[in-house]
Amino acid sequence: MATPHGFEPRPTVLETGMLPLHYGVVINIFMNNHYITAFYQLLQEASEFYGYELPKYVESYILLLLADHMEKSDWYPKPSIAENYLTIQTASDAKHLGDECLFLCGVFPTFGKQRGMDIGYYINIGSTSYSIASRSLNPELFTALSKNFEFASKFINIALRETNYFK
Repeated sequence: MATPHGFEPRPTVLETGMLPLHYGVVINIFMNNHYITAFYQLLQEASEFYGYELPKYVESYILLLLADHMEKSDWYPKPSIAENYLTIQTASDAKHLGDECLFLCGVFPTFGKQRGMDIGYYINIGSTSYSIASRSLNPELFTALSKNFEFASKFINIALRETNYFK
């Protein structure tokens, strides 16, 4: 099959190890499947037990976000969250900061107390960051995460803390 004029063939997923999703969102397909399986089970158990249900595309994003952070030993942004927020230049910067805030609020909801910060501080920055990202990246996903940031972070916390796996 001939390539249309002006189009270059894209590298395959197996060549790059990255799976492109809509609007510039990319995931690493080589991430450990054990993390994905474990977090999927936790999210499903929390959903069934508490009656909370996330849209599948939001649930999938959260699942991949959690699994991706398992590979990071130093996930807290440098410079600080506030400095990152003040220097957002691209939708990708905003998405990354929103991800860090969602992980922080969901997994370590009392983290800010050590620094004299209320969790609302991180919720506001994360929500606003996803709102900025939604202008250029997957609008449906990042608008949903922006508008439901606090719920999503509580859902993550419930999945990790209130299920049988972490009791």
